[in-house]
Amino acid sequence: MGHPPNDPNKIITADLGQEWSFPQVWHRLAEISAEYSGIWFDQLCISQNNPEGIAGHLAQIPNIFTTLQVVVLFPGSLCTCLSRHVEKYDYTERHAHVDSQSRKFSLFETARACRNALGFSSWFDRLWTAQEMNYASSALVCWNIKTPASCVMGPRSKVLTPAEIEMLSPYASCFLKKQWSFTGSLEIACCALYDMLSEYFANGGRAFTSYRTGGLDLSLLLVRFLTGQRIEKPPGFHLEMHFNNIYELRFSRRRASLERDFVVAVWVDLYGYAIPPSFMTMTTLELLEDAIQQVEDKLETAYVGIPVGLIADMKPSFAVATNNHKALAKRNQKFD
Repeated sequence: MGHPPNDPNKIITADLGQEWSFPQVWHRLAEISAEYSGIWFDQLCISQNNPEGIAGHLAQIPNIFTTLQVVVLFPGSLCTCLSRHVEKYDYTERHAHVDSQSRKFSLFETARACRNALGFSSWFDRLWTAQEMNYASSALVCWNIKTPASCVMGPRSKVLTPAEIEMLSPYASCFLKKQWSFTGSLEIACCALYDMLSEYFANGGRAFTSYRTGGLDLSLLLVRFLTGQRIEKPPGFHLEMHFNNIYELRFSRRRASLERDFVVAVWVDLYGYAIPPSFMTMTTLELLEDAIQQVEDKLETAYVGIPVGLIADMKPSFAVATNNHKALAKRNQKFD
């Protein structure tokens, strides 16, 4: 990526997937840095070789994302399908006598029909990105490539031509070719891509649970975010938001590179929680036990929340017991 100031012999590197296009990544980072007078990039700003330094930086990530303007850099680019239909949706909302469910159905069908409408990537599948959205007070998307992607339309059963495969977004192309190699069938691979895009749309909507106000549809928040609108998170009670986040993770399929992140990433923004100095040598269950104990000791609140994927043989569950708050033993936990 470059060199530190006054040290041309030291090289700064970043580990990025093959869906990223260079040198566009450098150009976008430079533009974002120039617009906001600086930039925080976790992988570059946190020393990856210093365990003590990592713990200290992880503890500060919630403050960093709460304080700074958050810009999410996505690989590839969108085609124009989604933007056109968002404009159409807004127009019919103002002028036409069309019920909201019909408008949303049309918008969602468009998102599924074009393989490049959503800018398919792994962002909505990763745990840390979900937590960083929870930390942030607002978020804006920036696409790595400025030129709009080509539209690749068709139903689920459509077998893409070689020319259409080349027009897919980088991540979608990688996914399709991997499925094709694994199954030996282009037809099955094309169906798998269509199904994955439908799942991506659903997972993406759930990422904005903490940003919803007034019953606004999560999928509408997603498409507005993807088309370049900065979305704002309404204020909320910190403890309530933490417990609701634990509850939502029951249904999540988010992945983490390190199993311990299922604890560290979820608890690090909770007031009073401190990452144990030896966290890198602790097992995931030891970290979970420590996190629960810290909450019990410091907040007089006890709970059990098992994110999907943390313990493979156990079904996800959620419960809260508290001494200093009135809690509702239902889906949403409300605290005074």
